[in-house]
Amino acid sequence: MDFKQIIPSGLCLECRGCSRFSEKDSMWSPLLLDEEIEYLKGKNLLAGCDTKKKKLTTILNPIDENFVCAFLLPQDNSCRIYEFRPFECRLYPFLINRGKNKIYLAVDPHCLFIERNAATKQFQEYADYLAGVLKSPPWTRVINEIRDVIPEYQDVMNISEL
Repeated sequence: MDFKQIIPSGLCLECRGCSRFSEKDSMWSPLLLDEEIEYLKGKNLLAGCDTKKKKLTTILNPIDENFVCAFLLPQDNSCRIYEFRPFECRLYPFLINRGKNKIYLAVDPHCLFIERNAATKQFQEYADYLAGVLKSPPWTRVINEIRDVIPEYQDVMNISEL
């Protein structure tokens, strides 16, 4: 259950915005699906997870005073589990957002790629594509699995109701 990506990986590596949090227990820390927890368990990587909250954990960043995902290597901005990164990591800067009894596909307007491309035809086409994918039966199941723990993000842009 994968989907095509829009952001060039080189841009993500230069940005240094993702996987960084201002607080230890951030609502922005990605949620984990049951199968992702099982996969990480099988790879002996549960130390980077809070299985009760179904989230990736954060640790103090050794470079500055913020927190980073336990799987991020801040020195070179790489992810130890990139090939197997969770659904929410693959989705970012798009987000699943809760709002007034509805679930939305949203986007984080603070992402450098979004800042540069939100007004483009390419962005709109991708947003339409992604909304269509997430409304398909396999992804509807995924969203329903996490429905009760989907955050209500502030300062994001809702794009499409899911």
